[in-house]
Order: sequence, then structure tokens, then C-alpha cells
Amino acid sequence: MNDFARSFLLACAVVVIAADAASAAGTLLQAADDRGASATLVLRGAPLVSMTEIPFRLELAGLDQGTTIDSAVCSLTMPAMPMPENSPPLTCDGNACIGRAVFTMAGAWQATFDLNKSDGTSASLVFDIDMVRMK
Repeated sequence: MNDFARSFLLACAVVVIAADAASAAGTLLQAADDRGASATLVLRGAPLVSMTEIPFRLELAGLDQGTTIDSAVCSLTMPAMPMPENSPPLTCDGNACIGRAVFTMAGAWQATFDLNKSDGTSASLVFDIDMVRMK
């Protein structure tokens, strides 16, 4: 293999590795409930794009010992305009929930999570998503 072929293959490998790193990058958002529990929402994608299934993970910190998330509902809305219902199904275990979001339009969004915890309390968390881009 000549030097040009080696250089070309190396350049291709760098592009593939960079593309994998970019697709694994995430959008990290934080919020807190009125009882002092903090939450982190990680959307797998940066930038976020419309009409694409985007895996996400919600994690709560600051829960009392032994308290877990029993159930949760997620609602994705655009504050600037009325939208049809957009509630991705969630799977919750311990202090985390996972799901897959699909943003149907470009623009600013909100993700609201209504949580029921094992200690009988509930919480509502709102995450502002500044921008979803067109696919």
C-alpha cells in the first residue's frame, strides 16, 4: 500500500470516528422539583433534529433513601403554539426513566415529566429545550 492510500484510509477512519462521537453526543438539561430533588435529562443528540427518534434518559437525584420512581408521564409541547398530544412511553426503574422523543417541528420545546414516587409523593419537572432544528 502506498503512502497516498494509507493517508486516505487514515483520513476516512478519522471522519468515521468523529461522526460516531458526534452522534453519541447528547443534550444535557437540568431542573428541580419543589421538594429539592434535582433532575437531569439527557437527550441523545446534539443538535436535536425534528422527525427523528431521539433516545433520552431522565435521572433524579436527592431522593430520600429507598424512594424510587413508581411511574411517570412525559409530555412534549411547544410553548409558542398548540400541538397535538406528544407523550412518549416511559420505562422507569429506581431513580431513572428512559424513553424516545420525536419532535414534530423545529423550534423551542418543553419536556414535562409528572412523576409518582414510591413514598406516595408526586413531582412535576419542566425542561426547556431551546432549539430543535429541521431534519
